[in-house]
Amino acid sequence: MDTVFKFMTLVSPEPVDPDDNKHIKIENPGSDLQKKLKVDYAHPENPRDEMVRHAREFMESDKFVGDLGSCSTPFLEFGKFLAREESLDMKVLRATIQAVFRTDVNDLVGSTQYIQDRQNMGDSLIALTITNEGDANDCARLSMALLLAGLFERVAAQDATLDRKGGIECALNETIVLPGSIFPLPRARHERPVGRERREEIEQVKEEAREAEEAAQRLKDLRMAIDELTAVKAADFRMAETPRKASEATVEDKGPVTAPLQSPWILSEEAVSRRLSRSTIKEIDNLGIPLDTTPLPEIVQTMEAKLIDICAQLCKAEKPTRMMKLGSSFLPVHKILGEAVSRNPTAEGGA
Repeated sequence: MDTVFKFMTLVSPEPVDPDDNKHIKIENPGSDLQKKLKVDYAHPENPRDEMVRHAREFMESDKFVGDLGSCSTPFLEFGKFLAREESLDMKVLRATIQAVFRTDVNDLVGSTQYIQDRQNMGDSLIALTITNEGDANDCARLSMALLLAGLFERVAAQDATLDRKGGIECALNETIVLPGSIFPLPRARHERPVGRERREEIEQVKEEAREAEEAAQRLKDLRMAIDELTAVKAADFRMAETPRKASEATVEDKGPVTAPLQSPWILSEEAVSRRLSRSTIKEIDNLGIPLDTTPLPEIVQTMEAKLIDICAQLCKAEKPTRMMKLGSSFLPVHKILGEAVSRNPTAEGGA
């Protein structure tokens, strides 16, 4: 499982559906910081300045999580345990949580210490986003811990989707949603309007990043689909007729013979419904592959070719001279695109 955390990365906040239950929400009506920020948001003269002031005050308080080691909940230790596991499911997760925290997951997520740590981490992420101070790694570490918290809560709720193939990786790639009552931030009092050329440049950079994110998600879906398809058992196949290709037909006076071939590599309907996820079936449909007549090796080969094609398109899209803001850092777009090939973005719509 050491590859799980390689999928985690950080992108600028983007709008998402706040009602999506898959998202990790950090809005908390009991948070003193968030209460102040909501009041600041309605400030008649300088809301942005007031929000930054209160965010900085929070960052100077003992509630700010600048180091995960300061949390009572040992998120870092759990991450190390998780990385050592070869195979994860709900049962293994429960046992790992029990071993690290010395308590049942339901007791963990209901404990006062855990609830306070989760609130402080969410508030810390909000403060960093508002002030744009620190570096991307600070936000990335907090995001990782909040995703782990979301995983604990889904285990406690006995979320059956975690037992599906790739379910835990998906849980660790969910979106962290910033409070809609605070974000998007109001414009700074002395902020100059962005010129038309600059707006176009920003939109182009955002579009490039969006395309990279979509490509990264497609690569992830294809990899998961290939993994599912190559994990089927011998009993999952049925003998079926497949159309003979023209290149394989014999030529006679009357033209090519197109009699069907018998193939033993066609997945049975039961195997398709039992072993393949919706995502995999969607990828097969997107590629226009008929499942009832296409041998498994041909499906996998087509998917691998598509995967290579997407990687090639990403490489062609590299533009080293263009820069994109990531947290408080500026990175060349080509580097971000390169990261997207091997990592799956987690914070679209959040932090």
